[in-house]
Amino acid sequence: MQPNRPVLAVVLATGSALALSVMSAILKQAMREGAPLAHAVFVRSAVTALLAGGAVAAMGISLRRLPWRVLLSRSAMGGSAMCLAFYAVSRLPLGDAEVLHRSSPVFVLLFSWPLLSERPTRAQAVFVATAFVGAALVVRPTFAVSALPAAAAVLAAALAAGAYMCVRELTRETPVTAVVLVFTGSVALVSLPFALAHPAPTGRLLVLLLLAGGSGTLGQVLMTHAYRFAKAGIVSAFGYTGVVFSTLLGVVEFGEVPLPLTIAGMALIAGSCVLLVRSAEGWRRA
Repeated sequence: MQPNRPVLAVVLATGSALALSVMSAILKQAMREGAPLAHAVFVRSAVTALLAGGAVAAMGISLRRLPWRVLLSRSAMGGSAMCLAFYAVSRLPLGDAEVLHRSSPVFVLLFSWPLLSERPTRAQAVFVATAFVGAALVVRPTFAVSALPAAAAVLAAALAAGAYMCVRELTRETPVTAVVLVFTGSVALVSLPFALAHPAPTGRLLVLLLLAGGSGTLGQVLMTHAYRFAKAGIVSAFGYTGVVFSTLLGVVEFGEVPLPLTIAGMALIAGSCVLLVRSAEGWRRA
């Protein structure tokens, strides 16, 4: 039985959100300076895969009898979501990309009905509709970019939701470290040929990509441990602090001051997703 330490879980989840927001900011700067998307995906995945591989070896975990069908499905959806999310980050203001990408709980609820026969309540349906209104407010005020990056962020959220549903099944019997290794290792292998098609990053670009990989790994580790100490409702809800961090980083680093309607849309999405998580996970029982 896992210990119930919600304060520690909140600290870990908030730290994870900060680390992932920093990763997005670093990747955005790297791609602004010429790093191709393939390099961003490969280095981010390879850094985590190397660390996860070391942990798997140290723990003596065998990879022979793993549920490979589910693992590969999770890797395909998660890898596609990563590519789309990084593309959105390179083209959208950080806060916009973050809040759209974090709308995945909405898609988890939508997918759970046809796939798991978990019918949403009337209140949950209202929360979903409110979240989509918020997404429209976030996307429409940003006239400086086309709708394609925003659509990529939303599709990334949908694919991430599918990956989360695979993870829910995997974590019942599969070590988390093995899940991370297969996911990031698969993405690194698939993205390697595309990365090799471009000149290898050197100097400042290489440093930025490695820092992004390290920040992403830290965020993933902190979030994994956060789920050990509290209900998913608490952990997921505090993950939305990433919207605040990304918006602040966007203002400080890139001068991306959000418009009033954008802020209203962010609030609607974040609030709706938090309420969705609370209704699904039983926040008050944590």
